Amino acid sequence: VVGVYFYTKNNPTDLAREYCESVSCYVENHSSACRHEANYIRNMYIKMSSKDSEIFRRYIANHCDAGGNYEMLLKTGF
Repeated sequence: VVGVYFYTKNNPTDLAREYCESVSCYVENHSSACRHEANYIRNMYIKMSSKDSEIFRRYIANHCDAGGNYEMLLKTGF
């Protein structure tokens, strides 16, 4: 959970990678800590510029397992 706090808001790729890891952790373990971390990153995503949010979404679509499910969680949250 602590890992997110070391990323800067200007690095959408690192945040997207951390988001994917958090969602995977939640799906596999049903961990509330992982869910909270994913929601924290989602809130950061919502505040990103359009350019950064596009980089974030593109990373998820190209690098995360079941990218479509991850993108849907970005829209709906947990």
